[in-house]
Amino acid sequence: KMCRSRYSSGVRAGTRRALVVGNPLPVAVPLPGAAEEARDVTRQLRGFKWQVDELLERLATKARFLKGDEGLPGLYSGVYDHLHLAQHATVSRGGLAYLVFAQPWPGDTAEAFLCGEKEIAGAPLQRMESVVAAACLSAVTDPTMNEYLGLAAAFLQAGVGTYVGTLYPLSDIGSRRLVPELYRGRYEEGLTWAGALRKAQLRMAAGTWNDPQKDLADLASNSPDAIPPEHPYHWASFAVSGKP
Repeated sequence: KMCRSRYSSGVRAGTRRALVVGNPLPVAVPLPGAAEEARDVTRQLRGFKWQVDELLERLATKARFLKGDEGLPGLYSGVYDHLHLAQHATVSRGGLAYLVFAQPWPGDTAEAFLCGEKEIAGAPLQRMESVVAAACLSAVTDPTMNEYLGLAAAFLQAGVGTYVGTLYPLSDIGSRRLVPELYRGRYEEGLTWAGALRKAQLRMAAGTWNDPQKDLADLASNSPDAIPPEHPYHWASFAVSGKP
Protein backbone atom coordinates (compact mmCIF):
# COMPACT_ATOMS: atom_id res chain seq x y z
CA LYS A 1 0.00 0.00 0.00
CA MET A 2 2.01 2.87 -1.27
CA CYS A 3 -0.89 5.27 -1.75
CA ARG A 4 -3.00 7.01 0.88
CA SER A 5 -4.77 3.74 1.55
CA ARG A 6 -3.59 0.75 3.45
CA TYR A 7 -2.03 -1.09 -0.04
CA SER A 8 -16.99 -15.78 20.98
CA SER A 9 -18.27 -14.06 23.98
CA GLY A 10 -16.42 -11.38 25.89
CA VAL A 11 -12.83 -11.93 26.98
CA ARG A 12 -11.85 -11.96 30.64
CA ALA A 13 -10.46 -8.64 31.82
CA GLY A 14 -7.03 -8.31 33.35
CA THR A 15 -5.52 -11.46 31.86
CA ARG A 16 -4.57 -10.49 28.31
CA ARG A 17 -1.57 -8.95 26.54
CA ALA A 18 -1.57 -7.24 23.15
CA LEU A 19 0.94 -5.80 20.69
CA VAL A 20 -0.18 -2.75 18.66
CA VAL A 21 1.74 -1.52 15.60
CA GLY A 22 0.95 1.88 14.08
CA ASN A 23 2.22 3.86 11.07
CA PRO A 24 5.87 2.70 10.86
CA LEU A 25 8.14 5.57 9.71
CA PRO A 26 9.87 6.57 7.57
CA VAL A 27 7.94 5.26 4.56
CA ALA A 28 7.11 6.88 1.22
CA VAL A 29 3.54 7.73 2.27
CA PRO A 30 2.81 8.16 6.01
CA LEU A 31 -0.58 7.08 7.32
CA PRO A 32 -1.79 9.57 9.94
CA GLY A 33 -5.05 7.68 10.34
CA ALA A 34 -3.07 4.54 11.19
CA ALA A 35 -1.17 6.33 13.96
CA GLU A 36 -4.43 7.61 15.46
CA GLU A 37 -6.04 4.19 15.05
CA ALA A 38 -3.20 2.44 16.88
CA ARG A 39 -3.44 4.87 19.80
CA ASP A 40 -7.22 4.38 19.91
CA VAL A 41 -6.78 0.60 20.07
CA THR A 42 -4.22 0.93 22.86
CA ARG A 43 -6.56 3.17 24.87
CA GLN A 44 -9.48 0.81 24.37
CA LEU A 45 -7.60 -2.33 25.35
CA ARG A 46 -6.02 -0.67 28.38
CA GLY A 47 -9.52 0.42 29.35
CA PHE A 48 -10.42 -3.27 29.41
CA LYS A 49 -7.40 -3.89 31.72
CA TRP A 50 -5.16 -5.39 29.05
CA GLN A 51 -1.39 -5.04 29.10
CA VAL A 52 -0.51 -3.36 25.79
CA ASP A 53 2.88 -2.94 24.11
CA GLU A 54 3.08 -0.31 21.37
CA LEU A 55 5.32 -0.01 18.31
CA LEU A 56 4.60 3.37 16.73
CA GLU A 57 6.16 5.31 13.87
CA ARG A 58 9.99 5.34 14.01
CA LEU A 59 10.13 2.68 16.72
CA ALA A 60 8.10 0.26 14.60
CA THR A 61 10.96 -1.65 13.02
CA LYS A 62 10.82 -5.21 11.77
CA ALA A 63 13.49 -6.30 14.25
CA ARG A 64 11.54 -4.96 17.23
CA PHE A 65 8.30 -6.44 15.90
CA LEU A 66 9.73 -9.93 15.59
CA LYS A 67 12.37 -10.13 18.32
CA GLY A 68 11.55 -7.23 20.62
CA ASP A 69 14.03 -5.27 22.70
CA GLU A 70 14.36 -4.25 26.32
CA GLY A 71 10.88 -4.20 27.84
CA LEU A 72 9.12 -5.42 24.68
CA PRO A 73 9.06 -9.18 24.04
CA GLY A 74 8.25 -9.15 20.29
CA LEU A 75 6.18 -11.56 18.21
CA TYR A 76 8.60 -14.48 18.52
CA SER A 77 8.21 -14.51 22.30
CA GLY A 78 4.76 -16.08 21.96
CA VAL A 79 3.39 -14.09 24.93
CA TYR A 80 0.68 -12.10 23.13
CA ASP A 81 -3.04 -12.84 23.04
CA HIS A 82 -3.85 -10.25 20.39
CA LEU A 83 -2.07 -8.29 17.64
CA HIS A 84 -3.24 -5.12 15.90
CA LEU A 85 -1.48 -3.92 12.74
CA ALA A 86 -2.19 -0.44 11.34
CA GLN A 87 0.40 -0.01 8.61
CA HIS A 88 1.33 -0.50 4.97
CA ALA A 89 1.34 -3.97 3.43
CA THR A 90 2.08 -5.10 -0.10
CA VAL A 91 1.85 -8.12 -2.40
CA SER A 92 4.71 -8.80 -4.81
CA ARG A 93 4.31 -9.74 -8.45
CA GLY A 94 5.07 -13.29 -7.43
CA GLY A 95 2.12 -13.27 -5.05
CA LEU A 96 4.10 -13.02 -1.82
CA ALA A 97 2.66 -10.75 0.88
CA TYR A 98 4.66 -8.50 3.20
CA LEU A 99 4.09 -6.16 6.12
CA VAL A 100 6.04 -2.91 5.68
CA PHE A 101 7.95 -1.67 8.73
CA ALA A 102 10.13 1.37 9.34
CA GLN A 103 13.28 1.48 7.24
CA PRO A 104 16.09 1.76 9.82
CA TRP A 105 18.71 3.26 7.50
CA PRO A 106 18.58 4.71 3.97
CA GLY A 107 19.75 2.15 1.46
CA ASP A 108 18.84 -0.87 3.62
CA THR A 109 17.79 -3.93 1.69
CA ALA A 110 14.11 -4.86 1.61
CA GLU A 111 14.81 -7.70 4.02
CA ALA A 112 15.44 -5.11 6.75
CA PHE A 113 11.91 -3.69 6.67
CA LEU A 114 9.64 -6.15 4.81
CA CYS A 115 8.23 -8.94 6.98
CA GLY A 116 7.06 -11.88 4.90
CA GLU A 117 4.82 -14.88 5.30
CA LYS A 118 7.58 -17.33 6.18
CA GLU A 119 8.78 -15.18 9.08
CA ILE A 120 5.24 -15.04 10.47
CA ALA A 121 4.31 -18.67 9.87
CA GLY A 122 7.34 -19.74 11.89
CA ALA A 123 6.36 -17.74 14.98
CA PRO A 124 4.98 -19.55 18.09
CA LEU A 125 1.52 -17.97 18.09
CA GLN A 126 -0.54 -20.75 19.66
CA ARG A 127 -1.50 -18.39 22.51
CA MET A 128 -2.61 -15.62 20.14
CA GLU A 129 -6.39 -15.56 19.95
CA SER A 130 -6.77 -12.90 17.27
CA VAL A 131 -5.08 -10.57 14.79
CA VAL A 132 -6.58 -7.44 13.23
CA ALA A 133 -4.47 -6.59 10.18
CA ALA A 134 -5.70 -3.13 9.14
CA ALA A 135 -3.39 -2.96 6.13
CA CYS A 136 -3.89 -3.21 2.39
CA LEU A 137 -4.59 -6.62 0.88
CA SER A 138 -3.81 -8.37 4.16
CA ALA A 139 -6.30 -11.20 3.50
CA VAL A 140 -5.52 -11.65 -0.22
CA THR A 141 -4.00 -14.75 -1.79
CA ASP A 142 -2.68 -15.06 -5.34
CA PRO A 143 -5.31 -16.93 -7.42
CA THR A 144 -2.54 -18.44 -9.56
CA MET A 145 -1.06 -20.12 -6.48
CA ASN A 146 -3.15 -21.50 -3.59
CA GLU A 147 -5.08 -20.48 -0.50
CA TYR A 148 -2.32 -21.62 1.83
CA LEU A 149 -0.22 -18.57 0.98
CA GLY A 150 -0.69 -14.98 2.16
CA LEU A 151 -0.58 -13.14 5.46
CA ALA A 152 -3.87 -14.62 6.69
CA ALA A 153 -2.68 -18.16 6.02
CA ALA A 154 0.68 -17.44 7.65
CA PHE A 155 -0.88 -16.22 10.90
CA LEU A 156 -3.43 -19.06 10.99
CA GLN A 157 -0.71 -21.65 10.33
CA ALA A 158 1.30 -20.16 13.20
CA GLY A 159 -1.60 -20.88 15.57
CA VAL A 160 -3.75 -17.71 15.57
CA GLY A 161 -7.44 -18.40 16.17
CA THR A 162 -9.11 -15.50 14.31
CA TYR A 163 -7.68 -13.25 11.63
CA VAL A 164 -9.34 -10.02 10.47
CA GLY A 165 -7.77 -8.80 7.24
CA THR A 166 -8.60 -6.89 4.07
CA LEU A 167 -9.45 -7.83 0.49
CA TYR A 168 -8.47 -4.62 -1.31
CA PRO A 169 -6.44 -1.44 -0.67
CA LEU A 170 -7.69 -0.11 2.64
CA SER A 171 -8.91 3.44 3.24
CA ASP A 172 -6.74 5.08 5.88
CA ILE A 173 -9.52 7.25 7.31
CA GLY A 174 -12.13 4.54 6.80
CA SER A 175 -10.18 2.11 8.93
CA ARG A 176 -9.61 4.84 11.52
CA ARG A 177 -13.40 5.18 11.83
CA LEU A 178 -14.33 1.51 11.72
CA VAL A 179 -11.73 -0.03 14.05
CA PRO A 180 -12.93 1.55 17.35
CA GLU A 181 -16.43 0.24 16.61
CA LEU A 182 -14.99 -3.20 15.87
CA TYR A 183 -13.24 -3.35 19.24
CA ARG A 184 -16.25 -1.93 21.05
CA GLY A 185 -18.46 -4.68 19.64
CA ARG A 186 -15.95 -7.38 20.48
CA TYR A 187 -14.87 -6.40 23.98
CA GLU A 188 -17.72 -4.25 25.34
CA GLU A 189 -20.66 -6.12 23.84
CA GLY A 190 -19.12 -9.61 23.78
CA LEU A 191 -19.82 -10.22 20.10
CA THR A 192 -17.72 -12.57 18.02
CA TRP A 193 -15.20 -10.89 15.72
CA ALA A 194 -17.51 -11.62 12.79
CA GLY A 195 -20.50 -10.16 14.64
CA ALA A 196 -18.56 -7.09 15.76
CA LEU A 197 -17.29 -6.49 12.22
CA ARG A 198 -20.79 -6.80 10.77
CA LYS A 199 -22.16 -4.28 13.26
CA ALA A 200 -19.34 -1.80 12.61
CA GLN A 201 -19.76 -2.12 8.85
CA LEU A 202 -23.52 -1.59 9.05
CA ARG A 203 -22.98 1.54 11.09
CA MET A 204 -20.49 2.85 8.52
CA ALA A 205 -22.87 2.02 5.67
CA ALA A 206 -25.66 3.91 7.42
CA GLY A 207 -23.51 7.03 7.58
CA THR A 208 -23.11 7.14 11.36
CA TRP A 209 -19.48 7.72 12.32
CA ASN A 210 -17.46 9.19 15.14
CA ASP A 211 -16.24 12.65 14.06
CA PRO A 212 -18.52 14.63 11.73
CA GLN A 213 -16.22 17.68 11.67
CA LYS A 214 -13.25 15.60 10.60
CA ASP A 215 -15.39 13.94 7.93
CA LEU A 216 -16.30 17.34 6.46
CA ALA A 217 -12.63 18.26 6.26
CA ASP A 218 -11.78 14.95 4.60
CA LEU A 219 -14.60 15.35 2.07
CA ALA A 220 -13.32 18.82 1.16
CA SER A 221 -9.86 17.48 0.38
CA ASN A 222 -8.81 16.40 -3.09
CA SER A 223 -7.88 12.79 -2.32
CA PRO A 224 -9.31 9.24 -2.41
CA ASP A 225 -10.29 9.82 1.21
CA ALA A 226 -12.84 12.37 -0.03
CA ILE A 227 -15.11 9.51 -1.10
CA PRO A 228 -18.28 9.78 1.08
CA PRO A 229 -17.75 8.00 4.43
CA GLU A 230 -20.67 5.60 3.91
CA HIS A 231 -19.21 4.34 0.62
CA PRO A 232 -18.13 0.63 0.73
CA TYR A 233 -14.57 1.69 -0.15
CA HIS A 234 -14.13 2.78 3.46
CA TRP A 235 -15.46 -0.33 5.23
CA ALA A 236 -16.19 -3.33 2.99
CA SER A 237 -12.65 -4.62 2.55
CA PHE A 238 -12.49 -6.23 6.02
CA ALA A 239 -13.10 -9.99 6.25
CA VAL A 240 -12.75 -12.62 9.00
CA SER A 241 -10.79 -15.87 8.61
CA GLY A 242 -10.49 -18.75 11.07
CA LYS A 243 -12.83 -18.81 14.05
CA PRO A 244 -15.69 -16.30 13.82
